[in-house]
Amino acid sequence: MVREDWYNHLSSANRRIAEARERIENQKAHVRCLIEQGYNTGRALSLLRLLEETLQLMTDGRTNILKKVRTYQLPPVKDKDCGEPASTSISQRNGSCEASQVGIAP
Repeated sequence: MVREDWYNHLSSANRRIAEARERIENQKAHVRCLIEQGYNTGRALSLLRLLEETLQLMTDGRTNILKKVRTYQLPPVKDKDCGEPASTSISQRNGSCEASQVGIAP
């Protein structure tokens, strides 16, 4: 699988986790209403626990996706002015650029 695929999976996982959190909050509100109205909350609480367990599994899955994303090395970013890798210090880049601009090898 290529890096972009993993980023798509990560985006999808994040969206599903956000939706699951919203469902959990809705279920908690539903349980509170049932309690206030004096209804049996056994099944509603079971569903809430299931939703929370599912959220934990989703979070674990996202962690695995993040591990996959981190295994891909990003290509080095080139300095647009002189083609040097952007990881060099500013003084190194300025010196190299100036030297290469006047035709002197760094």
